[in-house]
Amino acid sequence: MLRVVSLDKTNLAAAAAIDASFMVSEEGEVTHFEAGLQLLPRSVTPYRKSYLDAREDLEAAISDDTQAGYVALLDGVVVGVVIVSRDWNGMGLVDCLAVDPNRRGAGIGAALIDKTKAWAKARGLPAVRLETQNNNLVACRFYERQGFALRGFDADLYRADMPGTREVALFWYFWL
Repeated sequence: MLRVVSLDKTNLAAAAAIDASFMVSEEGEVTHFEAGLQLLPRSVTPYRKSYLDAREDLEAAISDDTQAGYVALLDGVVVGVVIVSRDWNGMGLVDCLAVDPNRRGAGIGAALIDKTKAWAKARGLPAVRLETQNNNLVACRFYERQGFALRGFDADLYRADMPGTREVALFWYFWL
């Protein structure tokens, strides 16, 4: 049975241990058309994308009352985590979302996004915003299914930290 509960010190280590990496076999090219933005996929030589350790962010979500962390439990085992905060512009901001690779596609991410939307709505926030990259098309398609709309991008955001990168920051919004 799937349950979503608050992130706390008892489930922090398991949440921090979730492998958020993913395989990239295609990247999206951002195009603009009359109705807005869309991603056109193009095949690339497959590679694995990994993220930095999120433990500090998870610890902050436990101790800071301007944000919240939630974990998804499947039969008592931590299989997903999300952090949401109130951003500077008065929107909810998804700071972290990760689902165990062996459990992806099973509704865990959707349950965590639903909890995030409920958190923002309970605080009277008008929207939830998140960022992903053009090399994570699986996540982009997931966010579209959850009702998010691609509304912006930044082709230079990661260049100072990762010279030569092709990654483009994508900004998604869900209006409550």
